[in-house]
Amino acid sequence: MILLFLESPRNTLKPLDFLIRDIIMFKAQNVLIGLVPLLMSQFTLAATATGTLSVTANVVDTCTVGTGSNLLAFGTYTGVVSDVNGLLFVTCTAGDTYSIALDVGTGAGASFTNRILTNPSPAGTLQYNIYTTAPRTIVWGDGTAGTGTVAGTGNGASQSVTVFGRIPAGQTVGVTPGNYTDAVTITVTF
Repeated sequence: MILLFLESPRNTLKPLDFLIRDIIMFKAQNVLIGLVPLLMSQFTLAATATGTLSVTANVVDTCTVGTGSNLLAFGTYTGVVSDVNGLLFVTCTAGDTYSIALDVGTGAGASFTNRILTNPSPAGTLQYNIYTTAPRTIVWGDGTAGTGTVAGTGNGASQSVTVFGRIPAGQTVGVTPGNYTDAVTITVTF
């Protein structure tokens, strides 16, 4: 067997197969050494820039009237004056000023002077009214014909507003036993 010895890059004599291995390793090391600056340049060449992100939101004016929770319940009427307080609920955007108006209701022949509670069977009616304050001097209406409205300022949460009701005394003739009802439309202007 004949061994060939050649001079390696490190000036030592090695068999040919070791020499080839050393040359490959030497080239691989040089390639890796050459890649390191290239890879590092991507990190060292990085820069930063800053800016601002504008963030906006729009809050719209809104008001809602509570549903199912608005109630003025007189209870049993015995022919004497019946004064009761009820509540209605309004939710408006914080800071919104609003005005609450009430219509005359659904009773046949109703007006702001006399709202009408109706008993469908057996037929009967009771006159009543709704007022803006406890003394019951200003009828709560739509702001026309001497009526008033109730104003407020929203806070973003449900707000209760007191409703002052009265059934006048002496309504016993033609009043039949039963449950009397009316539906008054609430309008909130904001």
